[in-house]
Amino acid sequence: MVDAEGNLDLDISKYIADLIPEGFIRFALGVGAPAEIAHCFEMGWQIFDCTLPTRDGRHKRLYNFAQEPKSLADLKDPKMHQFLYINREMYRRDERPISEYCDCPVCKNFSRAYLHHLFNIEDTSALRLATIHNLRTYTKLIEVLRDNKNS
Repeated sequence: MVDAEGNLDLDISKYIADLIPEGFIRFALGVGAPAEIAHCFEMGWQIFDCTLPTRDGRHKRLYNFAQEPKSLADLKDPKMHQFLYINREMYRRDERPISEYCDCPVCKNFSRAYLHHLFNIEDTSALRLATIHNLRTYTKLIEVLRDNKNS
């Protein structure tokens, strides 16, 4: 379902989804960028399996919504999904949470500065906290998609 440049081909994804008979699960293995998940969800794909949230967390790349996501249109917009590279010096004294639109325990209890510090001293809890945050961002993505499907 990817093109020659490695980008998700939405036309092929839709074509394949339409080939799968009703009543069968549509499993999009490897589809993982948040906007791609939103597009595929709209096409009828139901299950997504990807390593991005955990791998990116371990590599100091944290997910951030540009605003509170409320609709499928919000989530399909690539500008909605931002990345915070926590190892950058600008976060050394930043006392804000990773994301103001996240309710995970990391955002409720720790600052960007603290995560920056943990990564700098190579404390393994940094990996865990970054992963927890990124996985919550993905579960929130799916919650918004499901809420919009049911409304």
